[in-house]
Amino acid sequence: MLVQLAIPVSVLMAQGTPVTAARLDHVPIAVRDLGAATTSYTALGFTATPGRLHQNSIRNVFLKLQDGTLLELITATEARDSVSKWYLEVLEHREGGAFLAFATDSMTAVVDHLTSRDAGFSDTGPSPSGFRTVALMEPEPLRRVFFIQYLDHPADSGTAVVHANTAVGLTAAWLVVRDIAATTRRLEALGWTAGDVVAMQPLNGLGRAFPMAQGTLVLVSPTDLKGITASYLEQQGESIMGVTIIVESIVRARQVVATGVGRRFPFTTVSGRGRSFLVPPGLARGMWIEFLEPEA
Repeated sequence: MLVQLAIPVSVLMAQGTPVTAARLDHVPIAVRDLGAATTSYTALGFTATPGRLHQNSIRNVFLKLQDGTLLELITATEARDSVSKWYLEVLEHREGGAFLAFATDSMTAVVDHLTSRDAGFSDTGPSPSGFRTVALMEPEPLRRVFFIQYLDHPADSGTAVVHANTAVGLTAAWLVVRDIAATTRRLEALGWTAGDVVAMQPLNGLGRAFPMAQGTLVLVSPTDLKGITASYLEQQGESIMGVTIIVESIVRARQVVATGVGRRFPFTTVSGRGRSFLVPPGLARGMWIEFLEPEA
């Protein structure tokens, strides 16, 4: 029986280190067929904004949200550099969340902080596309995390951020791990602050929340070796398991999703958090999607 998914709803707040002062920005989702994946997400009620073909063979589509966060559907056809090679290696085994991106207003502060903590990282420097990224070069699963500073990033508006499912923001990203205690210790050593233990009963998992300045990183590990989280970990490995999307109307979101995929998903209500429902990975290219209307 679905009991509850109790990932806390994030609020804008000040944090204590340059890494926790960053904001949850976007989740790239590796897909084999960009057109088919776009169809999958438009069936869930998202408005898709075409990206472009990059020199390294990468192509992408954006699902842009009103608060500036987004999901990015991304694929590659040739291994022309380390990034496209990595995506092709992932896609040999699976589709699904590839990275977690956190936005910062001061990459210099992030780099200085990571250096002071003896962290492994790779710094791209300023990009002609108008951003700079710093990726953790830590052992898995933290190699999935990178920071981005936008040097020129005008706000999106208009129809690109209006979705039939009433989605307005990305509030949490879930990273499934084999050893939640060890990963927690490493995150704390790098300057993150562990928050609440998170109930993940519908997924047979237990989580640990790491609040950011905006949004939440959630580590998830199995509580039942034959349960949903354990099965996901076995099939997908340590990876981005899912996301929580804030919607204006959970009733409307469920209606739109039910029409799009031909299935009606049950609501879960958690006092003090709100009402939500879950869409499984088979309908979202390897990702669990939680739609949540926060309690007023």
